[in-house]
Amino acid sequence: MIASNMLLNAFTQNGISFGGDEQRLIGLMNRMRLFAPSHVVTGAEAVLRGILEIALKPSIELRQLAKQALAKSLDPDPLLAFSEIGRADLDSVRRGVARPPRPLGTGTSRLFRLPRRERNRSAAVHTVVQ
Repeated sequence: MIASNMLLNAFTQNGISFGGDEQRLIGLMNRMRLFAPSHVVTGAEAVLRGILEIALKPSIELRQLAKQALAKSLDPDPLLAFSEIGRADLDSVRRGVARPPRPLGTGTSRLFRLPRRERNRSAAVHTVVQ
């Protein structure tokens, strides 16, 4: 929501301000740098760059902005590309988490399967520990 508000303000107001919303957006981007993949961070940086480029242009009235959006002659939406990057990243995380790995020795793969006596010993230890 912060970036959407900033984008609308960039189109309709002259000048650049550095208020609470802008600071929160930069804070979010800094947190993304800690946890998100590099392509997601690059997309977030592109959003901020795009908003700044629009803010540096002369402002337009809201009515004119709506007409341009309907006529599809508006500058490309910097949020669209980022939302697609974010959606793809979330989908890949969900695919990776959808099926949690099985405990060692219970899978069907021979590569990761413990020998029978090790499985029996592991089960016996597990029973004693409980």
